Amino acid sequence: MKMKAFEELTLVNYCHRDCEPLKNIMRLPKEEAFASAEKMAAQHPETTAFYRFADFDNYYLMREKQDEYLYSRFKALGGEPVS
Repeated sequence: MKMKAFEELTLVNYCHRDCEPLKNIMRLPKEEAFASAEKMAAQHPETTAFYRFADFDNYYLMREKQDEYLYSRFKALGGEPVS
């Protein structure tokens, strides 16, 4: 299988039917993000889309670093983020 060129890559935002599209838990204040994650994990214990919230301590740290990396790469490639 041939890999796509970077210019052809597409970012996809998966959204469970109980969520609103393009809402990012990382935009919430940290305390509110943890409370929201706990609530979502409790409401959906059987749904794989919410497993990351069951171990939010680890997920939050990894996600924070990944978001910073993606933002810096976007800027380095000449991107001008709106939000």
